[in-house]
Amino acid sequence: MCTVFFWIIQFYFCGVWSEDVRIDTTTAINQLDDRYLSSGWEMWAYLDYIPKLSNPAFRNIVKSLGPGVLRVGGITCDFIQYVLPTSSQTTQEKRNLMQYWPDFNKDLSISGFEALIQFANATNLQLVFSLNEIQGRNCHFNGQICEGTWNTSNVQEFLTYLRDKKIGGIYGFELGNEMTTYAHHITIQQNVQDYNTLNNIFTQIWPDKANRPPIYGPSIDFCDGNVATFLQGTKQFLTGFTYHTYPGQAGDKLTTQLLDINWLKNNIVLQDLHAHSEICLQSWEQIGKPVGMEIWITETSSAYTGIEGVLNAFYNGFWYLCSLGQYALTGVRRHSRWILEGGDQFTFVNVSQSTYSVLPDYWIAVLYKKLVGTKVLKATSDFNQSLVYAYCGKNSMAVTLTVVNPASVAVPLVLSGLSSLQREEYMLTAQSLSTKVPMLNGKDLYINSDGTLPPMNGVSASGQPILPPHSYGFLVFPNGGVVCK
Repeated sequence: MCTVFFWIIQFYFCGVWSEDVRIDTTTAINQLDDRYLSSGWEMWAYLDYIPKLSNPAFRNIVKSLGPGVLRVGGITCDFIQYVLPTSSQTTQEKRNLMQYWPDFNKDLSISGFEALIQFANATNLQLVFSLNEIQGRNCHFNGQICEGTWNTSNVQEFLTYLRDKKIGGIYGFELGNEMTTYAHHITIQQNVQDYNTLNNIFTQIWPDKANRPPIYGPSIDFCDGNVATFLQGTKQFLTGFTYHTYPGQAGDKLTTQLLDINWLKNNIVLQDLHAHSEICLQSWEQIGKPVGMEIWITETSSAYTGIEGVLNAFYNGFWYLCSLGQYALTGVRRHSRWILEGGDQFTFVNVSQSTYSVLPDYWIAVLYKKLVGTKVLKATSDFNQSLVYAYCGKNSMAVTLTVVNPASVAVPLVLSGLSSLQREEYMLTAQSLSTKVPMLNGKDLYINSDGTLPPMNGVSASGQPILPPHSYGFLVFPNGGVVCK
């Protein structure tokens, strides 16, 4: 009777029931590696930043995101001319293009490319570099179609130079960006042919397979029956199938969606209205996975349109932790948040007059790297008020839970399955959902002027957790479960 009375009183005052969550600490249901959480960079943003790639503060900021993969690509990867020391080629104009595309190429020098490799090595990020797929094609504004065949001469010259000069440090290559999906710039058959052509070029340049860089692709942003066609046509050589997902699409409803438990639970993966991730995953399961092909998300955020005070604010963290947790269950090998730096509402890192600041998602990424291990565990609940994702922690026996409470009231958790409830809490809250400065356990987070991190310590706790209103974070149980030995 007392127990029933307690829960009635709790519901009356708090407006929520407790969330009963069972953690299975006997079996890991998936295995990640320490580069699962990764990031991407728009090609032209990187080009503009080449003079500052050696900046110690910027390197320190990015190093805290490692180990990971840095994919350099995006729309502008198809508007690059590779300029070699012996090349007489100059930037070529591209006219009459789609409205959101550039109308000219930018030059990439070998010295600029080597600076990128040095930057990636210094920050413990493996470089995946996207190559130009529309060189030689005539891309019309009307109809969005790119006519003609891919001119491979500049790409071949660039890759051959890399081999001859023994320029290493490249983890892999992609070709093109979102060429066959919403806009249908080229047909799926042309895309398959281009990738096979690229594989032939790689085979000629690097006859020894042991020295040949892997090929990833095609970085599409919509999955339908064409995915199966692409995978069937490339499965003999493709190392990883890559796609993009922005589940909030244009972002006009994000302020509601990011606080909606049902949207967070159902519309990031299972009912992803942008990329149709379920089709991507099913096609890979049937065709790619059996031959050892990986699946990567090479671009993602809550929406593809930068919205001030949402994508670059505390709001976005509700999506970020849920997306990381849900895709960790699926077999996705890389989860690359878009973008590293670029001066808009997407960026992890903002630069103003050589002064650096970071967005709330950056702190999530840093804590994830610090606290989350590689084994994924099963967390079972109805998840009516909050969401919980379970992993082994970094240390032996440790279990780390990532927790998300989008509700405007506190949500008590009733956890079972853990060996002990003794824990360290790392809870992120904010004075405003639109703020760019979150609080860790009540203290504002700022990056140091030299790019190093401030102290990011947990708070010791025991008993059942209570998640603060509008919060997310990490609960680390040092003696959580035997599977994490």
